[in-house]
Amino acid sequence: MKHYLLILCIFSLLIKAIGQDAKDDKYVLKMFGHTHYIEPKPILAENKITIPFKRLDNLILLDAIVDGIAGTFILDTGAPHLVLNQQYFKNAPQLASISGAGITGNISRIIQSKINVLSLGGIQFENVSTDLIDLTHLEAKKGTAIFGLLGNNLFARFEVIIDYTQSNIILYYLNKKGDKIEQDSLASLIDQQIKIPLEINQKVILIGGEINGKKLRFCLDTGAEINILSSNLSKKVMTEFKVLRVLNLVGASEKNTQAILGNIKLLKVGHKEYEQVQAALMNLESLTEVYGTYIDGMLGFDFLSRSKVAINYQQQVLRLWD
Repeated sequence: MKHYLLILCIFSLLIKAIGQDAKDDKYVLKMFGHTHYIEPKPILAENKITIPFKRLDNLILLDAIVDGIAGTFILDTGAPHLVLNQQYFKNAPQLASISGAGITGNISRIIQSKINVLSLGGIQFENVSTDLIDLTHLEAKKGTAIFGLLGNNLFARFEVIIDYTQSNIILYYLNKKGDKIEQDSLASLIDQQIKIPLEINQKVILIGGEINGKKLRFCLDTGAEINILSSNLSKKVMTEFKVLRVLNLVGASEKNTQAILGNIKLLKVGHKEYEQVQAALMNLESLTEVYGTYIDGMLGFDFLSRSKVAINYQQQVLRLWD
């Protein structure tokens, strides 16, 4: 059996506050192993496709069909590729077996597989490599069926616009230069948009940020319900972090670990400033091993939902506007 390190691989964290104002919150964080799959080529009739989404707490749910099986999937820019819930795809071929471990302990094995057709909106992807994982723990904590995760390599030839206010995503197919083949009305808003460079490798979208003059690297993750800040950052950064409460985190292994929930006084991303950004402090050393590069944190729902967002995978650019 091949062994890969899996960090919080789509496992749900049940975060229980300790203290006078203790309450139960449910957040999802997930990562993946070292496997890299080649991006599948999309087949589409139109170069612009709008897909409505539903919200599950702070997650984006999209309807899709995999080999004739219809269900809801999480849009997850923190995952490198398609991940399927094995309880719904028991007939999928099992090509290899992977063992995994999360920050809170060992979790279920992962099966490498391949599916024939994935249909998303008006797009089809054929012969898609995927991982099969037991996601029943996530479904139990969220109280709904989750058929899988739609990860980055599915969108490598698109610009993805996420609009939380309209509850939809728009996919623009790109030419080799990363320009939209079909232009849109957003061109008139170019002066109102903030353009931020990204670094997109085989596994992760990286974006620069700044706290108290200290430059930082974050993972941009639509599948993270809460922002994460490394607990190993300098005192200069930590002086801007106001502790709210201590958290108990229960992961797929059912082994408890603790984190600290708080507010970042001021986070700067590009030329845009965000005040009172909620984040949890965690040790991210294992995550650095998985990504093959260091990160200082993760920017999820609380960051992404404050603006309209466009991710251009070819040009490796993020655009933000109100």
